[in-house]
Amino acid sequence: MFRTLARRGASALVAAALLGGGLAVGGGPASAVELPGAAGAEGSTGSTSWLPDEVAQRLLRTCTPNDLPPRLTCWEPRAYEYVDAGDLGIGLQSPKVVAPQGDAAYDVWVYRDRESSGDSALAVTSVTHQPPKGFEFVGAEYSNLKVAPLSWTVTSDPATGAVTLTAPPGGWAMDQYINFRFKYKAGDALRGADGDHGATFTGTGVSPTGDWLVTGNTRVQPDS
Repeated sequence: MFRTLARRGASALVAAALLGGGLAVGGGPASAVELPGAAGAEGSTGSTSWLPDEVAQRLLRTCTPNDLPPRLTCWEPRAYEYVDAGDLGIGLQSPKVVAPQGDAAYDVWVYRDRESSGDSALAVTSVTHQPPKGFEFVGAEYSNLKVAPLSWTVTSDPATGAVTLTAPPGGWAMDQYINFRFKYKAGDALRGADGDHGATFTGTGVSPTGDWLVTGNTRVQPDS
């Protein structure tokens, strides 16, 4: 799995915005789900080391925006991961815990590396998110610093549940970043590998890898 964490300039800026709740997500048009065929849906390979985090959740208070890094005395309810892939990169913000049958939102953002800021030809052609097992896709939205209204075609793999947003011909032109929010209804209680999820994308100079570029794990458990 490609996990190079070099040249974090643009990705770190977007991650900071996400941490601060600075991304206002606007409604993006989502079409009816077309079956079959989500690109890159090979099954999640995310971490299953959920137990240490569950212990921390039970022992520590939940972090708030007022808690500055490193957050060693509180429990962070969201996970973040991002990697560079040539002139573009991908990041993932995901909930660590959701209630059974509860709402769950996953932010997948694609960003332009600051070294490629002069290349106006960069575009994203698709974004795919593989949710945890048993999650039902209910819609998608997007936000961006400067972007024309986006449209896409939604496809969902009936075998894995992976959801792909595919751009019109020519792709989505990249400014600084585009944040896609995948929204789901959670299933019943999950542990370990059942909660794994991941995301990938295709775009200018980025070839499909058949694997997830960023991954995470979400536990589904009743509120305690």
